[in-house]
Amino acid sequence: MSAAREGDIEGLEEALRLLEEAGQQERAEGITISYTSIPYLLGDLVQMRVRAGDQAGAEQLARGAVNGGHPDALYELARVRESAGRPDEAKAIRRYGLTADGSPSAPW
Repeated sequence: MSAAREGDIEGLEEALRLLEEAGQQERAEGITISYTSIPYLLGDLVQMRVRAGDQAGAEQLARGAVNGGHPDALYELARVRESAGRPDEAKAIRRYGLTADGSPSAPW
C-alpha cells in the first residue's frame, strides 16, 4: 500500500477496488480499517458491498469497524441499514449509537 504512504489516495482506492473484485475482501477490509486517517475509505468499501448485493457483508464490515473504533463506522452502518429499507434504525443509530448486540441504542 505504498500508494497511501506516498499520498496517492486515488491509487489506494483503486487498489481496494481491485482487491474487492478479485475476491480478496478480507485483505481489502484490513487495509481499509487500518487507514483510519482516511475515514471515507470505509464508506467506499461498504458501498461496494451494497452495490454487489452483499448486504450482510456490508453490515458485518461496518459493525466490525464500529467495534474497532473507526471514526465513520456508525455513519456507514446507518447507511447500510437505510439501503436495507430500515430508515428508522438508521436514524436511531446516527442519533444514539449501538448497544453491544448491534441494535440501535434507546434514547437517553
